[in-house]
Amino acid sequence: MFIRSIIAAIMFISATATAADLGVNTSVADGHGGFGVSLSEKLGVEGYTKTGGELKFDRFSGRDYSQLSALVSYDVARFFGVTLTPKVGVVRVIPGTHPSSTSWLAEIEASYPVARYTTLTANLSRTFHNSTTNEYNANIITLGAKFFF
Repeated sequence: MFIRSIIAAIMFISATATAADLGVNTSVADGHGGFGVSLSEKLGVEGYTKTGGELKFDRFSGRDYSQLSALVSYDVARFFGVTLTPKVGVVRVIPGTHPSSTSWLAEIEASYPVARYTTLTANLSRTFHNSTTNEYNANIITLGAKFFF
């Protein structure tokens, strides 16, 4: 049911968005490689907005688990064209062998525009799981690109 809700939310955002960002990434979580996709939206007037939301899906094949995340963000600073954006939200961990669980995610993103519709991103994330899924607590480093449409 949770996966269906995330897919429905992504479809709704992509159908109604005026300036959505579609992202792709590669990541490392405690030595295990992964990949992911994201859909994000900044709220408000183009160029003046700082608040946003993001839906993400990440797959870590080395540990056989996936993560679905819903985050809120706020742009806090811009230095030499690099925007720093902290994010917080919930994450649903879907292990291959254990029951799935929901927990918290904190993230900081640095983004740099390289073309009119393309931005490079680097993220550092930390997941905070409960005691039953403590083995999936991870520091995650992500490198990727976002494409505006």
